[in-house]
Amino acid sequence: MNHNAVVVFKVVFFTAFSMWSIYTDYRHYLAGDQMLTFITVQMIMVCFMLFRPLMGVILTGAAYSALYLALYISDGAARIQVFNYIGLALTSAFGMMVRYHTQLYLSTKTVWLAQSNQKLEEVSRHDGLTGLLNRKALEDDVNWMVGGHMCVYMADINYFKEINDSYGHTVGDEVLREVGKRLDELFPRCRCYRYGGDEFLILNENAADQVHQGSRCELPWTAGEKEIRIELCFGFAEGEPMDREDLLALIG
Repeated sequence: MNHNAVVVFKVVFFTAFSMWSIYTDYRHYLAGDQMLTFITVQMIMVCFMLFRPLMGVILTGAAYSALYLALYISDGAARIQVFNYIGLALTSAFGMMVRYHTQLYLSTKTVWLAQSNQKLEEVSRHDGLTGLLNRKALEDDVNWMVGGHMCVYMADINYFKEINDSYGHTVGDEVLREVGKRLDELFPRCRCYRYGGDEFLILNENAADQVHQGSRCELPWTAGEKEIRIELCFGFAEGEPMDREDLLALIG
């Protein structure tokens, strides 16, 4: 049910239940008996039915007003202590408001906690430098990426140590970031992982994206005023892994 349908259903239920309790207590009043049904019903509404504060106040006020009007027409509500009656009405309305805000707070905290956990899970699965998936994500993914044709690529950056030695580790980090970005572009429908150091792993379930074994890829790149040639070397294997161990063997 959509939100509006739920609201209508709750209002109809509240109205019907309140009218029944008003009729019951009106008969008790005429017979000189205790009037407990209406109060019990209103307390049940406060505890179990959630309305926005304004609607809750309107519905509660209308219910208490309807009962009092019926008693007033009967004998001027002579046996009702008005101060106590108003106090009960205000207590019910206040209870509905408090319950709404409490539930809103709890729901907000629950959603926030779920979103935080999701963000933490995403952070834990991605490499902080390149933004690619990491080894933890690979450990999770190999459990379900089986049962079909799989192409596996292992790429590393040629002469990466020389880049670090010549230009410094800051530039080396920029190179790793650039390679991660380029791999995402080269394999848009694949899962790319930073396997470790300057090694990258690509798991490809799309045969049309195949790169041939032993192929190399040159990525011209400029870091500030430095022109650096980034060369990637690809190793390649393919097969149809039927379980986790098959896929790990293919990666190996």
